[in-house]
Amino acid sequence: MSDAADVWAERLLFASTMAGLVLGAWLALGLVGASPYSGYLDHSVAVESATLPYEVRLAVFVAGWTVMSVAMMLPSSLPLVTVFRTITRRRAQALQLLVEMFVMDLLVLTLRPVIFPDPRV
Repeated sequence: MSDAADVWAERLLFASTMAGLVLGAWLALGLVGASPYSGYLDHSVAVESATLPYEVRLAVFVAGWTVMSVAMMLPSSLPLVTVFRTITRRRAQALQLLVEMFVMDLLVLTLRPVIFPDPRV
């Protein structure tokens, strides 16, 4: 295959993977939301429910939170992901760099209020 065909195939794979992730996350949220288990994604159930052990409630809540983050935040971050993928695609560990960037970004954004509290509050 030529270099142009490789780039096109890579772009098609990337676009279909991202679309599949987003659509799959929305589908999972819709299915869980319509099921009798939809209450397990609620904050109050995750904290106050006595029917399930704490570890199970935490795992279900984190899994639901992750799926909701993929469904709602990945579409808006796709331009950044595309630029980063374009810059790093010729590197040997491009996928590893992409995953590390997302994990660090998620940790920084999640922990920012703890590390840098707002002095006005």
